[in-house]
Amino acid sequence: MNKLNCLNREAKSLIFYLILLVMPVSFFGQTDSIKAQQKVSYFIIGRIRTAPLDDGAPFKVQVIRVNGKLLGQSISFKIVDLQHYKITYTLGNKEIAVDGSFGVELNNSDLKLMIQKEPSLGEQNIAGLKTIAYQFVVGGQHK
Repeated sequence: MNKLNCLNREAKSLIFYLILLVMPVSFFGQTDSIKAQQKVSYFIIGRIRTAPLDDGAPFKVQVIRVNGKLLGQSISFKIVDLQHYKITYTLGNKEIAVDGSFGVELNNSDLKLMIQKEPSLGEQNIAGLKTIAYQFVVGGQHK
């Protein structure tokens, strides 16, 4: 470290910046998760194609933390009943299914989400909405 004292501030900043570029994020103890708020895109899975859902999703996903490997990856979403849902995603070659409750934080080693139901999800239409297969994508494009 004493050898760094002879460098000016700009040189030290450049060296630090270069270290950040070449070192993996996990080296600094932050793992590969992304903690910033991310844009979430919603989709309906149809028989022929998957279509973007621009407005009117019966649920809203708030991302608190997500494994960087899940960015841009489709996460399947199924409404179970008025209080519960199920998400499914693939990490590596492993499919992971997680049951959750609307309005209760979902927290595991891969993600931390808060999924709220929208007013459009109610007793009058739950039977129809349960039959729809949804996907959402955190950050990036649908894969």
